[in-house]
Amino acid sequence: MITSFPSVAIRMKSSNSLKAKKTDVQNKWDNGSTNEKHKDIPEEERDDEETLVSWIHSYKNGLIGNTFTVKEQRRRGLAKVATHTLAHHFLQKGHIPVVMINSSNTTSIAFHKSIGFKRSGAVEYAIRFPEGTSLKDLEFELP
Repeated sequence: MITSFPSVAIRMKSSNSLKAKKTDVQNKWDNGSTNEKHKDIPEEERDDEETLVSWIHSYKNGLIGNTFTVKEQRRRGLAKVATHTLAHHFLQKGHIPVVMINSSNTTSIAFHKSIGFKRSGAVEYAIRFPEGTSLKDLEFELP
């Protein structure tokens, strides 16, 4: 079963140059099923040879995170585009975009500060889930 929460994926067509096109940024606010993942891209622009190169997603609790860009595509602004896109989605819905970063992850802290996120506090406690719920219940599978 695939559960979808707002996420952003940046895909690039397979080629030597791997140049991103605007249509390669896919915002998935719908059910995100594998049959519908390309529904907003015109048929003539679809390419089965696309490679997922950068992404970010949100969780059931409203946090956004797990930003990742493949090593070969880093330092090109892809994570910035993905993060801004997802944060903008939350702002349009009237929600404040929130990330929770481990204090030892200085790279992520610096990245988020550089794109406008501000530290508003620290979490110094464990979160207790209702009986029968686990961290696994907050995860989802990428198509």
